[in-house]
Order: sequence, then structure tokens, then C-alpha cells
Amino acid sequence: MVIAIEEDGTAARVQLAGLPAPVLEYYSINSRFLVGAADSGDANALALDCPQVQFRGRDGLVARVRLAADTPADSRLTPGCLVQELVRVLPRQVGLVVALDAALGRIERVDATSAFANVEAVDSVATAGEQNADCLFGRATTEDNEILSGYGLFSVGRLNLPSTLGAADEAIKSAVTRLAPRLETLRAVKLLRLTLNEGRRAWVPVFRCSRPSRSLNY
Repeated sequence: MVIAIEEDGTAARVQLAGLPAPVLEYYSINSRFLVGAADSGDANALALDCPQVQFRGRDGLVARVRLAADTPADSRLTPGCLVQELVRVLPRQVGLVVALDAALGRIERVDATSAFANVEAVDSVATAGEQNADCLFGRATTEDNEILSGYGLFSVGRLNLPSTLGAADEAIKSAVTRLAPRLETLRAVKLLRLTLNEGRRAWVPVFRCSRPSRSLNY
């Protein structure tokens, strides 16, 4: 919904409460929305001939938008207008954020960080709890698996991801190399989820831009 008007109605601030947080993190410039009148009723039923706005950046859940260049010259935005996502632009490179289990020792964390730096599917490594992560790397305990007690991948909630645990004597570098194909699969799943329109359980058109959205001034 349009919550504030700027530049004589050609630009505005829009509340994006309907988009999931993981999607917002990667939302990129030139994503598009349809704009309908405040009395349009259902924002999910706006016609394709409605005015369109382009995403220019955001601050939390509030996005900065501007009327698209191909919108009729007499179009103006007004407070209360409803918006519907039309095109989602994502960064060309989307990688995983891997959290390191806090139970790992200092040397283990250093070795893991170095090993993950060579895995294409991984964008960054962080200590568990410091930032949002896609998965957790750590060593299994007897509660996780009574037979295997090596390194493996877990959900952020510490549930072991099936078939990722290694032997107890496996080195971290070897473990990360072994897990590389699984990490590629997790990245593919992440990309797929970033295209999902959760409100309608359908997919929106998605384009991959040349620069990551993190270059925006959030």
C-alpha cells in the first residue's frame, strides 16, 4: 500500500508487509508493482493495464518507488493506493549463509571459514546467532546420531540434515569438500524459494540483475 507521496505524485513510499523477509533481503532495483486505486478491493486482482512503479530501494518494510517510464504521463500516485507485485528482480549471484556452531573450537572455526571460502555455493560464513543463516555447520552429538559423530549440516534449529554427517576422524577441509554438492542443492532450493509468491502459492516473473541487492543503500 502507498503510504507517502513524493515528487508531485511520481514517486512514493510503499509498505511491503506482504513480502517474506528472506525475499526482501535480496529485492533489487527495477522490481515492478502494479498500482490500483484505494477502492480496488483485492490487491491480488489488479489488471495489467494499471500504472506500474519500479522499486528503487527500501528501509525495512518501506520501499521507495517511482512511476515506470512506460506509464502514461498523466498518472499520479495517491496515499492508500494498493500495490501488487508484478516482476521480482534478484541478484545474479545468490549464495548461502552458513552459520558455524558455537560449540566448534577456535581452530575449527578458522579451518571451516577457510574451507567454505572455496565453495561456490557459499556467500558468507558467520557464527551461529550473529545473523540470519541458511544452514548450520557443526559436529554431531550422540543426540544427533548414535553412530556418526563427525561434521555435518544442520538446520538453524539444530536438526541434522539427512546424509550429511561424516566419520568422527574426518578433517574439516574434507568434510566441507564432501558437503559441497549438498550445499549446491541447498542454494538451488533457496533460489526457488526466492521466486515463490507465498500469498498465491505461485511464482512471479524473476530476473537476475548483474549486481547484488546488498549494494543498495538500505
